[in-house]
Amino acid sequence: MSSSRLVGFVTRCKQCANSSAGYRWLTAEPEPDVIVVDLRETRTVGPVIRTIDRTVRELAAGAPSSAVAGAGTALAAAARDRPLRAVSAFGLLAVLGSFLATGLASALSGPLLAVYLLLVALAALGLRSTRHLDDLLETRIVHTLTAAFEPPEPPATTEPAETNGDTDVGSALESAGRSTDGTSSDGGWTDRTQS
Repeated sequence: MSSSRLVGFVTRCKQCANSSAGYRWLTAEPEPDVIVVDLRETRTVGPVIRTIDRTVRELAAGAPSSAVAGAGTALAAAARDRPLRAVSAFGLLAVLGSFLATGLASALSGPLLAVYLLLVALAALGLRSTRHLDDLLETRIVHTLTAAFEPPEPPATTEPAETNGDTDVGSALESAGRSTDGTSSDGGWTDRTQS
């Protein structure tokens, strides 16, 4: 009985949320007469955007001679060259950090230790990888995942043939194998009561 009350309560909450003005406003289709506001010209957000723009300009000007930017570029190139190795190195550091934190908190158990050892072994296998990013992108698994998460193609819009603003029923009937006088395309008569 309590689960049916809970389901009823959740259903009522969902109905209230869906019928609220905020939900309708957030999910409404955009109107063609939408006014675009340049936030850089507002008094509240404008100074923040100008500060961010100025900071980014100054950082971009200093980036070519920056040691941090050079290290970041080298790290990005290494990750592109051997992505599995880069992910495994990051994963190994994360697993070791988690292992140390769990050990210091005295929460390490036998099954958890087995999980840590399995993750360390997988990361060690990944460190041995020599595959390039382009090689990985051509694998069947990546193609399958891409196909699964890729949005579908929009449907093709076909406009019906029009004659003086009306739909041309005769051409539609002929393409379906019927004539406008009741005969089929093979010359026989068709029953007009059938659709």
